[in-house]
Amino acid sequence: MWEEDSEEKRKAPRIKKQLVIQYSFKRGIDQPEVWDESVINDISETGASFNVGKQFRRDEIFVIYLYSPVNPADKIEIKVKVIDSAASSIGIHRTRVEFVGLLEEQKILLRECIAQFLK
Repeated sequence: MWEEDSEEKRKAPRIKKQLVIQYSFKRGIDQPEVWDESVINDISETGASFNVGKQFRRDEIFVIYLYSPVNPADKIEIKVKVIDSAASSIGIHRTRVEFVGLLEEQKILLRECIAQFLK
């Protein structure tokens, strides 16, 4: 079951705004990549939380596309690593990820995206 974090673990403030993302995963080793959509629960410069229909394993790495709130045609491709993927009673999994291997350009776009929400 989900537990709300009583202590902040991210190194950057969380912004609780909904953003649409796409995420990729493989159903099996020899299977092609599958893309699905979700809405972010919260985001920071170091990670995010969102709900998905598939439970991910801790430390699993995959890609998300984050759409800019300033210009929806812009999307940021971000590699993420799973911190936790906890099941709920209604069959969805709250998945928490940290961003890994961000290039400077991606960091700037992410900061701009978050700054837009803080206005």
